[in-house]
Amino acid sequence: MVVATPGRLIDLLERKALSLEGVQYVVLDEADEMLNMGFRDDIDFILKNTVAREHTWLFSATMNNDVRGIAKRFMKEWKEFSVAAANTTNENIDHQYFVTQRHQRFETLQRLLDFTPGIYGIIFTRTKQDCQEIAEKLMKQGYHVSPLHGDMDQKMRSKVMERFKNRSLQAIVATDVAARGIDVNDITHVINYELPDDPEVYTHRSGRTARAGKSGICMSIVSPKEISTIRQIERLVKQRFNRSDIPDGAEVVRKRLFYYLEQIETANPQKNFAEVYLQSIHDRFEHMEKDELIKRLIWIQLKETIDNYQNAEDLNAGYDQQGGNRSEGRSVRLFMNVGSKDGIESNDKLVKFVAEATDLEPGMIFRVTVRELSSFFNVRGDAAEFIKETLSQKKFKGRKIRIEEAEQRSNDQGRDRAKSYGERRSGDFKPRYGKSDSQKINKRH
Repeated sequence: MVVATPGRLIDLLERKALSLEGVQYVVLDEADEMLNMGFRDDIDFILKNTVAREHTWLFSATMNNDVRGIAKRFMKEWKEFSVAAANTTNENIDHQYFVTQRHQRFETLQRLLDFTPGIYGIIFTRTKQDCQEIAEKLMKQGYHVSPLHGDMDQKMRSKVMERFKNRSLQAIVATDVAARGIDVNDITHVINYELPDDPEVYTHRSGRTARAGKSGICMSIVSPKEISTIRQIERLVKQRFNRSDIPDGAEVVRKRLFYYLEQIETANPQKNFAEVYLQSIHDRFEHMEKDELIKRLIWIQLKETIDNYQNAEDLNAGYDQQGGNRSEGRSVRLFMNVGSKDGIESNDKLVKFVAEATDLEPGMIFRVTVRELSSFFNVRGDAAEFIKETLSQKKFKGRKIRIEEAEQRSNDQGRDRAKSYGERRSGDFKPRYGKSDSQKINKRH
């Protein structure tokens, strides 16, 4: 028997260090993920070289069309078996989803983590890059998490799993491929930072919690556009999901307060703790009333949370009757270097392009002006950086997009044009002259 990765097996075949001519059984484990990772050509090569093959077994968590395609190509007669009833999920799982704008997805994740201080879970991402970036951002902000993805070597993966199992980590951020090897019974939460591309994968993600007869929670962070995907998954798993509001700042503080109080109430100090330290504690605080001491201890524990959430914004996605976002905030006007000459002939086309490119709701894009070589539009202030970062990586009909704040662009052009006789005023570019520039211009005129 030979157990190998596709690449290593092909290497041995090409060096004629191994022959597959007498192989009768071929087993492809995780067939769906092999295809997702780009091993299709390797799998085809291996199967073509097993000329005496009598049996081919494909093991797959999801049976998609790609896996069925291999079955049709390389199996004369094939049957599909399932180890359980198709598309069923554990009834002990509470399925919840939270609707927010795409650019506020990470802030929503933070809010949910802070709202569940006793979490012991898995945060799922679609890509290895997202996995690494999200884990790093969370770690920088003090969360006890670690990434787990396919680019990590086995030693690193084992170390992460060891820390997770002994609860040194409150959560791991993982891709679907990396999470296949996780076998932990006490996971309390699964969080879908993004929904999987294949709805069937959702059942395997959520199945990481509520094992061994326990209950669990599966949370999904979705944009308004993804609610239809939630409905599709509901039909697949035959369960209704609960739409929940993203907690506000006061709810987070209250939840952490109760969690801390419960920790104090259920604490079980070592037997000799009182004998060694109690007198010192009593001497230090004998002048302080009990209520004052409790208040100060709790304040020390909650101060950072209170500071972070004192002016927390509403992250729930929703729109008023005029189509604007119900979350208040300063709007920012943006300039983009495409216009009617590039095929953006109308305001609606620009709104559609920006919305699709950034996965934002069209209602967030307003005050649109389309010109021959450029366009302008307003967005909420807290979405501006996300939109600039996302669109600057896109192209429109082969032309790289350049996007910046219109006010900044106006300032730059104003300084350049102030060197000449002045600037023609327009609705989008406002002249910004210094005092000395204005005097010089008036003097010349």
